Amino acid sequence: MKKIFILNGSGGVGKDTFVYCVKDYVIRIKGKYVEHISSVSEVKKKAKQLGWDGEKDEKGRTLLQYVGTDIIGTKRPGYWVMFIVDLLRLFENEWDYVIIPDCRYPIEYETMRNNFDTTLIRVERPYFDNGLTEAQKNHPSEVAMDNYAFEYIIENKWDMGILKNKVKR
Repeated sequence: MKKIFILNGSGGVGKDTFVYCVKDYVIRIKGKYVEHISSVSEVKKKAKQLGWDGEKDEKGRTLLQYVGTDIIGTKRPGYWVMFIVDLLRLFENEWDYVIIPDCRYPIEYETMRNNFDTTLIRVERPYFDNGLTEAQKNHPSEVAMDNYAFEYIIENKWDMGILKNKVKR
């Protein structure tokens, strides 16, 4: 494995769209395999077990934040990041690049950085109302890395051409 891209950004700013652009570029132009590993899929799975209908409305986002931080994060600190570290070690030679969206806390990033060659990227969408309530906007999962030093900040203006050019650079 050569490189791990770790993404951070608030809900709805386009992290998955950025992942799509990176995968497209690396696979099509560089001919390398990219693996996309999401911690959120585990949180969503647990939330569905609690009755979540899959909608990211106010109630759904609150539940996802609660499950991801208050249940998994409190009862099993570092659970997902250690799972990812172990998974990457197990398949160390399988992937050329790995993209991990939704690194929400500095300790998660530090753990990844201490184990692998990483690049930390923040995806932002200025002047965008992501529909989060004030409580959700100020939840630790949304703000814990606001003052962190990112290697790249990608401003997503929802123009695929511009976003693809940012990926190339």
